[in-house]
Amino acid sequence: LVAMVGTVLETPAPWREGLRFAFRVETLNGEDLTVQPKVEVFLPTLGTYHYGQRLALRGRLFGAELRAGSVWARERIAGGLLVQGLPTEYGKGRVSPVGRLVTTAQRKLLAVGVATLPPRAATILHGMLLGRREPGLSALTFERVGVAHLLSVSGLHLTFWLGLFWGLGKAMRLPDRVLGVLAVPAVVLFLLIAGGGAPALRAGIMGLLALFGDLTQRRTHRPLHLAVAAVIIMLLRPLEVFAFGFWLSFAACVGLLVIYPRLEQAWAAYPLFTKGRPFFLSLAAQLMVAPLVAGVYGGFSLVAPLANLILVPLAGLAVQIGLVAALGGLVYLPLARLLNAGNAVIIDGFWQLTVFLASWPGYLRFPPWPWLTVGASYGVIFLLTWGLMVNPVTKKRRLPLFYILLILAL
Repeated sequence: LVAMVGTVLETPAPWREGLRFAFRVETLNGEDLTVQPKVEVFLPTLGTYHYGQRLALRGRLFGAELRAGSVWARERIAGGLLVQGLPTEYGKGRVSPVGRLVTTAQRKLLAVGVATLPPRAATILHGMLLGRREPGLSALTFERVGVAHLLSVSGLHLTFWLGLFWGLGKAMRLPDRVLGVLAVPAVVLFLLIAGGGAPALRAGIMGLLALFGDLTQRRTHRPLHLAVAAVIIMLLRPLEVFAFGFWLSFAACVGLLVIYPRLEQAWAAYPLFTKGRPFFLSLAAQLMVAPLVAGVYGGFSLVAPLANLILVPLAGLAVQIGLVAALGGLVYLPLARLLNAGNAVIIDGFWQLTVFLASWPGYLRFPPWPWLTVGASYGVIFLLTWGLMVNPVTKKRRLPLFYILLILAL
């Protein structure tokens, strides 16, 4: 049993019947520490704790072998502390003023949702808005229909964020150039509130590069944005290369920025493709994600392209209304109650549809694929994508017998 005094380093998240949070250890068993490690605190009881608060804790330390890919290794967390008894408050600790401001804003936004939405709707909205995995939110249901990315703050959430920002700007009749300049701090604010995870960082960097190209009127290439984002993330947080979310985020982007344009070039003349563009866009992203999911979890969802087509717009609407309600609720809570009364209906419809699609027999489960199989799958995908293209000289497919090979691959 150890006693420690230190500072809370993040907004506490739910854990079982209590809370969990990162904690900087400053004093251990009465001795001041020169090197102050981080531990993850598991508190069995609820309480009101926040970023920057100084606490005295008693409990038992535990740990695990720190693999390079583990969350603790990536976040530089030395171990865990299972608390016994109640913490004692010691005022405020030394933390970043920006961090204190951001976490205060997070806490207030979450408080508005809790006060104005039913518990399940608030849990789902906070999961999609801030990526909070609360105990009442079944991530398995989202995974079965291929929309687990809605619970990981990424480029899709930045699109929701900027879509709301741009829509409000247009309603105020602001010029595009002014909106482009104002969008830069909006993206930075998104990154601060969403945290520094690889998917959010990738989305923020690509968004800033795209805005820079628009403001300077220079032609930029989206695949190049993706490559630059990968380099910057590897420089800032090199251990992210071991994170599944890092590869999942970049694989989905490759599907959207590399695979889909080839599909469009090859099949744009077919009426079926032109009418079903959103479906094929979703299909391209899911095609790149599926081998990774099969390699890590074993199994993937065949209904994912259809589910994304239906659920993502609903989620976007719910997140945007929820964000407006949360911001409005900071000023006038009855406004948030009015907006979230309608939003609760949308969120409930979203959840019922998710549960309904999860009940379909479209989820394939099997032992996780060997990584050689995953690599071979990507080889086949890129070969068939290249084979879609037409040779400009012969006017024939670059890959002979393309459709027969496609059928064999399927």
